[in-house]
Amino acid sequence: MTKAEFSAYTALVTSSRRRTSRAGAARRATGPLYELSAVGRATGAAPSLLKSWCEQGILVPAIEARGTGTRRYFDRATVLRAAILGELRHLLGTRLRLGEIGKWVATLDPDLIDRQRDPARVYLFASRVGDSLSEAYVSVSEEDPVKFMHTLRQWRAAVVLDLTAINERVWTALEE
Repeated sequence: MTKAEFSAYTALVTSSRRRTSRAGAARRATGPLYELSAVGRATGAAPSLLKSWCEQGILVPAIEARGTGTRRYFDRATVLRAAILGELRHLLGTRLRLGEIGKWVATLDPDLIDRQRDPARVYLFASRVGDSLSEAYVSVSEEDPVKFMHTLRQWRAAVVLDLTAINERVWTALEE
C-alpha cells in the first residue's frame, strides 16, 4: 500500500467512525435534535450563555461538539431545561450564579417537564427543603385551583413556573 493509499484509507476509516459515533448518540436521543442557535432563539438565552452552561455541566447536549467546525445538538428535554434556567435567571436576576440550581434543573425528570403530550396546565414548584432544593409538579385544571393553593401553602417561599406556557413558547419558536 502506497503512502497516498494509506492516507485515503485512514481518512475513510476516521470519517466513518466519526459518523457512527454521532449516529449512535442521535439514536440514544429521542425525537428531533436542535442546534445551539435554535435553542438560543427558542429560550431567549444567548448562545454564549448556553455554551457556558454546557461547559459547567448544567446542560448536557445529546451530541457534543468535537473539534472545530462541529456543533452541539440538543434533545427536547435539554431544550426545556435551558428554557427553565432562562426563566429562573429572568425571575431571580442575571447576576444569579446557577451552581446548585443548575445542577438541580439538570436532574428534573424529562417526562415531567415535557408538557407537549399533556393538555392540562402543569406547574413546577421549587423550594428549599432543609439543605437541598426540591420540586413538586402540580397539574391544575381550571375547575380545581384549590390543589394549586394547597401545594403553594406547603412552603414558606417557592418559585412557581408554568411548564405548559414554557413548553408552548419553546415549541412554537422551534417550529418557526
